[in-house]
Amino acid sequence: MFTGAHLHLLVNHSPIFGSLFALALLIASYFTSADIFRRTAFVVLIATAIGGAAADLSGDAAEEAVKGLPGIKRELIDAHSQMGDKAYILAGILGVLALIALVRWRREALRWSQCWRRRSSAARLFTRGFSEARFATPRCDREPPRQTRW
Repeated sequence: MFTGAHLHLLVNHSPIFGSLFALALLIASYFTSADIFRRTAFVVLIATAIGGAAADLSGDAAEEAVKGLPGIKRELIDAHSQMGDKAYILAGILGVLALIALVRWRREALRWSQCWRRRSSAARLFTRGFSEARFATPRCDREPPRQTRW
């Protein structure tokens, strides 16, 4: 029989591994400029938030299942519960932000990475020096100025 404790065992680490996987997808999208990686990372973050909610809701059933077993201390359960609450809240915030990003850019390419990559790339930083490197948030509403060759 499948219980809440079994569900908790299946999803209790989803906020951690889902966030790391989404981060890897975002890093890959920075280097490849593939919009599909960004959108997939956002979907993974939404799924991570849902998995975190499932882990949080099934935590009480898992606690009742292991209560009284040898080697299980109340302090360990409380520490696990507190860390799980923090991960659940963080995953929920990231999931909501990812949902907002997906809804906002549902019909167009995610321009923020294209502008960021174009204006503050590491190549520009090292080839032109720190004086001309732009660290401010780039504006994406217009095309960049044409580069002239010396």
